[in-house]
Amino acid sequence: MQGLRTLPVQSHHRAHVCAALPRLPGASQRTLAQSSPHASAVTSNGASRRQLLGSLVLGGSSLLELSSSSSWSSRSVAQAAAMSEKEKVLQDPKWPEKWPFRPEDFLRYDESDDSVFYEAPRFVYHIDEAAVKSLTEFYSTVFPPAGQDDVALLDICSSWVSHYPPGYTAGRIVALGMNEEELKGNKHVSEYVVHDLNLEP
Repeated sequence: MQGLRTLPVQSHHRAHVCAALPRLPGASQRTLAQSSPHASAVTSNGASRRQLLGSLVLGGSSLLELSSSSSWSSRSVAQAAAMSEKEKVLQDPKWPEKWPFRPEDFLRYDESDDSVFYEAPRFVYHIDEAAVKSLTEFYSTVFPPAGQDDVALLDICSSWVSHYPPGYTAGRIVALGMNEEELKGNKHVSEYVVHDLNLEP
């Protein structure tokens, strides 16, 4: 171990990281132990192993940048590879012998005709900004390259915005929805169709 050096970091969050490391030459046991209230000895190789990272105190003080250590690296990899309880469940799911749901469990809260809800235009986002960003990024990975005249897209259950990548164009982009005013305002599409898929799939 070549020692450690301190780098300033800025953060609104505080995190204590404790790990087992070889003795750090020249490092003060007292200083290292004080850096984290959770630090504790984990092996018999020396009290300085309690230390450490004491503070990956990301909220305020410093980030301890440490030289690589084979024993620490192997331990970290093993910990990172450990599966959570939820992940273990997915490895061997236990399906119920009998279907646990009733038909009424799949009814909507409001079973009235959808045309009632879509009668008035709503020029709002129905998902938050983070979801919009994720959706746009997803489209950018699965859509054909922009500007191809032989590409046609059908935007089902569309509205006044489709969250496509900025400037995306294709030979034909059709929006299918239930409110004409909203569909007219969609700048991403070349044409639109007002249609209720519940009545006529």
